[in-house]
Amino acid sequence: MIIKAIRTRVFKRSEDIISFIKEHIKKIEDNSVVVVTSKIVALMEGRVVKYKNKTQKAYYIKKESQWAIKTKWAWLTIKDGIVMASAGIDESNAGDYFILLPKDSFASADYIRQELMKIYKVKKLGVVITDSRTAPLRLGITGQAIGYAGFSGVKSYIGQNDIFGRPFKFSKVNVADSLAAAAVYEMGEGREKKPLALITSTKVVFKSKVDRNELKISLKDDMYRPFFIKENKCVIPVNFFDYKYNGGFYPGNKKSIKFKKANCQVFIYEILRANGFQIPDFRSSELWEDENITKKVKTLKPFDILLFNKNPDTSHSSHVALYLGNDRIIHLSQKVGHPSVWTMKEFLSQKRYKYFVGAKRLKKLPF
Repeated sequence: MIIKAIRTRVFKRSEDIISFIKEHIKKIEDNSVVVVTSKIVALMEGRVVKYKNKTQKAYYIKKESQWAIKTKWAWLTIKDGIVMASAGIDESNAGDYFILLPKDSFASADYIRQELMKIYKVKKLGVVITDSRTAPLRLGITGQAIGYAGFSGVKSYIGQNDIFGRPFKFSKVNVADSLAAAAVYEMGEGREKKPLALITSTKVVFKSKVDRNELKISLKDDMYRPFFIKENKCVIPVNFFDYKYNGGFYPGNKKSIKFKKANCQVFIYEILRANGFQIPDFRSSELWEDENITKKVKTLKPFDILLFNKNPDTSHSSHVALYLGNDRIIHLSQKVGHPSVWTMKEFLSQKRYKYFVGAKRLKKLPF
C-alpha cells in the first residue's frame, strides 16, 4: 500500500471541494482511494459556528450527540454510532470558530466519489472521510473513518483456516479505519496542511454501494462491555440512537421498531425490553395508574420510568423518560427529534417538562 499525503493551500469556507481536489490531485487511477479530512468537508457544508463561550459549545455538543456525558477532561459522546470526544467538534486550525462534523459523512463520501469518477474517468474508486480519535487506555490520537464509499469496510476471515489449519470463528478486519489510521498519520494533525491523501496499491474490495452499518456493533454484543457496565445498569443498544421522534408511532404500533420511529413512551419501553424487562404497551395515564406491574417510587434507580407534565396536574403526564443513574435521563422528544440524555435540572427548565409527575419502577426485574 502506498500513501501520498498532499500539501494544499488553506481550504475556504463554502468552497467547492471537488474543484479543490482537482486542483491538488492531477491524476487518479483505477483502484485508488482518496482520503479527505472531515474538516474541509464540514467547511464546504458551512458546518461552522462562531465561538462565544463554553456554554455555547456544550449546547452544540449535546445537540450533535445521541449520548453525552461531561467529564473533567472532555465530553464523552456517541455520534452516528461512534464513541468520540465532544461529538467531533473541533477548534484546532479554525480561528475564532469551531467546526462540526459533516452532516452525513457517508453521503458526502459518495458525492465526492461520484464526481471524481466522472472527472478522472475511473470505475474503481474509494473515498474515506477521516476524523481523529482516542482509544481507552492508549495515549495519543489516530485516524478513523467516519464515512466512506466505493469499497467494503470489513474484511472477514471467518471460515478460513489459520496457518495451523484451525478455522477462524470471529476474525474480521476493519478496513475503513485501517486505511484512515494509516493515511492520517501521513497527513498529520498539526501545521502540515495536508487535508488530502491518495492511497494506491491497496487490496480493498471495491463496490458501488456500501453498508453504512457494517462497522457498528451493539453494546450488548461488544466484548469490552464487562469492563464498563454492570449487568444491573441500563444498556442502550447503539441502533437505538437512530430512532427519530414521530407521535404517530404510539404504544401498540408494531411498526415502530422496523422504521426506527417512536413517541416518547415507545422508545422507553423498547429500551426496557432490550434490557430484559417485560412491560405492556401502557399509555401514560395507564402507566401512572398501574399498581400490578409497576410501583411509585421516590428514590430513583436505573431503569425507573419518569413522567413529566407541562402543567401542575399530576393525574397524567405529557412526556416519559428513563432514569439511567448519576442524574442522567434518556428520552426521545419532539423538540430535539432524536434520543438525548439530560439532567433533571435540564428537564425542569423546559416549559413542556416543567413539572415532575413522579417515577414508576417495574416490580419484576430481569436480573
